[in-house]
Amino acid sequence: EEEKKRKEEEMKSHLADFMNMIEKETAEQKKKDEEEAEKKRKAEEEQRKKEEEEKARLKQQKAAKKKLRMKKSKWRIATDKATGKEYYWNKDSGCVTWEKPAELKEIEDGDGEEKSAAADGSQKRTSSSKQNRRSSPSDSRSPERRRRRNKRSRSRSRDRGRRRNRSRRRRR
Repeated sequence: EEEKKRKEEEMKSHLADFMNMIEKETAEQKKKDEEEAEKKRKAEEEQRKKEEEEKARLKQQKAAKKKLRMKKSKWRIATDKATGKEYYWNKDSGCVTWEKPAELKEIEDGDGEEKSAAADGSQKRTSSSKQNRRSSPSDSRSPERRRRRNKRSRSRSRDRGRRRNRSRRRRR
């Protein structure tokens, strides 16, 4: 019986040693796995951070290019004081429109079509409808604006009359 107990004790100690050894190995493996997972997570986080920084840098460059193209563009964005809506006006021709002109749409899209058009020597023109030539509603109602408009139309009429009279005199 003592022999049995001793063997049983030995088996228990061997079993305990074996279990301790397995626990050590699994603990070491678990620790290694955790370290690898942590390294992988940090690497992924750094990669994600680099990608975000790159996106932010590209976005900033794109915004700077867009701003530069907007400065070179003849069109300006303004806000109507009466309605608070944005409208677009061409500083060279004086055309005003509520719809975004094609040139500004290209700038926003960043298609680069304007570059190819400039290389060809051709430029797109916007339609010259009455709406494009009309100023914002609040501007068209202002007395000063009406006076300027009337003065222009009177001088044009006067010029037309003078031209007609000259041509009649030459015929005689």
